[in-house]
Amino acid sequence: MTWGLADDRTGTTNQHTNVNIEDYNVRGDVLENFDERMWHVTEAVMSVHATLFINGIESCFGLIVEGPSGAGKTTALKPFEGLHSQFYRSDEVTPASFVSHDASRDKDELADDDLIPRIKHKTLLNPEMANWFGGDWGVRKEKMARLVRVMDGTGFTSDSGTHGRRGYQGDYRFNFIGATTPLKQQDWEMMGHTGNRFLFVEMPSRDEEDVYRNIVFGESEYGQKVSEMTQSIQHYLDDLWSDHGGPNSVDWKKTPNENVGEGLMYLSRLVVHARAPMGGECEDPGRITDMMKNIARGHALLYNRRQITIDDLEICGRVALSTVPKKRRDLLRELLQLDLGERLKTRNVIDRLGVAHETATDRMNTLDSLGLAYHDTETVQGGQTNVIELNPEFAWPKGLPFPDS
Repeated sequence: MTWGLADDRTGTTNQHTNVNIEDYNVRGDVLENFDERMWHVTEAVMSVHATLFINGIESCFGLIVEGPSGAGKTTALKPFEGLHSQFYRSDEVTPASFVSHDASRDKDELADDDLIPRIKHKTLLNPEMANWFGGDWGVRKEKMARLVRVMDGTGFTSDSGTHGRRGYQGDYRFNFIGATTPLKQQDWEMMGHTGNRFLFVEMPSRDEEDVYRNIVFGESEYGQKVSEMTQSIQHYLDDLWSDHGGPNSVDWKKTPNENVGEGLMYLSRLVVHARAPMGGECEDPGRITDMMKNIARGHALLYNRRQITIDDLEICGRVALSTVPKKRRDLLRELLQLDLGERLKTRNVIDRLGVAHETATDRMNTLDSLGLAYHDTETVQGGQTNVIELNPEFAWPKGLPFPDS
């Protein structure tokens, strides 16, 4: 049922596909022109995009590329912009964009303005999410609440005095890929309060020495590098989309084996606790677990598989750790890589994180408060020092690939 436009349900299943990303050398082309950071983001975006093929998923998937200015976030999203049948780019998405009530437009014109039908069964690219995190708490919360509601995937309706009720109901699933500079803690809390539908993939800064060398000694111009990467990605995704027959084309029937399933549950549990608000309740684990499973399935589809394997969990691990707020993430990564029972002293934390003593102590206290680690004191020569060790409940499982930073 719709208000203003007709409902449109699509999706025929096709189980016989032959397109495998390994046959297209996409990774090689990305690495030849850029680096592992670029590949990690590209792989995550393609995995999320591929979830559109899976029949039966209702909710939309949101992935945010987080990194400092100049890290290459916009470059990473650029190759997807030319695939207009699969992606829709908008530099400024606002809550009012989804269903318009502009008093100066008639109903036929409004239908052309509405964003929801234009992004149906596509991946929406929003390379700059600054407007979502601007304004006071109430404004930001209202913006995010509207986006979260639309990402239910079942359409959206709203009322106004000028045009009455307008909107859409039915299968209006889409995926959302955004990019932003590192979020403040209050932004993480705001997203948690509105019902989080986003996972993250971190894009760290480039090594300064590599930047200098690439500019001085590089044989290819920047535009040429982007063009070569774009051609490779678009060639592959064009064939993948055509071979599957578009969205809702895959009936996924197989369940993961025990080890893979345990890995997905561990990563979901880690995210739930690591991004929990201080002094508040953890989010319901159901949604995050579903998202972890879906990105693993999307990754499997890139490699022409209908079964999740351990190879699909490395990207899940990278996304899981990226989804931990930055001020918690770095210390948590350090603890996860220690042997069980091994401790870090305050001096170790200062050296590894490159932070001041007060900051190190604060971050140790935070992980203790979240139940992720135990913060204690230890007698040393000349007095006592703070120490921290990982809660064994969150020990990184053996056999689960640990993502490089």
